[in-house]
Amino acid sequence: MTTAIVITARGVSGSFRAVGAQLGAAAIKGLQRAAYDLHARAVREVEASKPRPPVDIGQLKRSFRVQPTPDGAVVDNTSPQAVWMEYGTRPHWAPLSPLLAWAQRKARGGNIRSAYALAKGTQLAIAKRGTAPRHFWQRSLKALPDIVRKRLEEALGRASAAA
Repeated sequence: MTTAIVITARGVSGSFRAVGAQLGAAAIKGLQRAAYDLHARAVREVEASKPRPPVDIGQLKRSFRVQPTPDGAVVDNTSPQAVWMEYGTRPHWAPLSPLLAWAQRKARGGNIRSAYALAKGTQLAIAKRGTAPRHFWQRSLKALPDIVRKRLEEALGRASAAA
């Protein structure tokens, strides 16, 4: 399951045509730049997540993508755990093998018994409490109106100065 944010000029493209193709193209370029800014913001929010950042091998951060479209862009995250990291989970019995691999990386060369104890303890904690939501998308989206406004002002300012 992916989580995607669509930044588009589709609803206002007629207005862009009214002010000219040059400004319309500039506005779409501004929206695409805003998408890249949102991407960077989301990665920073993952790193700043509480109670602990969900960063181990970097898969969640690397799974953010920006796909430019003819009328804007799509920002999404293709990581399988993105939804669970965003919203958290109810208590459940997590599989031990991924937890053990994580615990071995955390132990940094420690013995297998301490890694197993950490993995088993984490598994029991998830079974009791679930996992806490990180809300990295939610925090990123709060900044989206300001990001879009800034990028549109820049793009349209450059286009009108060039005209």
